[in-house]
Amino acid sequence: MLALMGNEAQLGFETIPSAIGHARSGKLKALAVTSDKRSTADPELPTMQELGLKGFSVTSWAGLLAPAGTPKPVLDKLAQATLAALESPVVKAALVSDGAEPGGGTPAQFAQFMATELESWGRVVRTAGAKVD
Repeated sequence: MLALMGNEAQLGFETIPSAIGHARSGKLKALAVTSDKRSTADPELPTMQELGLKGFSVTSWAGLLAPAGTPKPVLDKLAQATLAALESPVVKAALVSDGAEPGGGTPAQFAQFMATELESWGRVVRTAGAKVD
């Protein structure tokens, strides 16, 4: 973001929440979103797939995690409170206004989602031959 804002880079991939204010102010020009569907924050922006990059789908996400061994009743209570907060009109409006797409689900659904993400990105790392130094 600093390189884009300082005109040291001509293109960047940023999350909508980090870039939307700069795009709305005219400091950056948003070109497309990398998700499967258009963003509610700026529905005029096409997806990368709509621009011809078939199968291109990359999203950022955040999740709530707890230490291994946390008792199930505690996890259930945290999950219920989190889902309730995400359904709150105030929280939902705040997230959407910042360019985030509120989600939610069960702990099992989130675990499956993370497993899918790890497999997908693990394949990218293996294909690229990336190594940790």
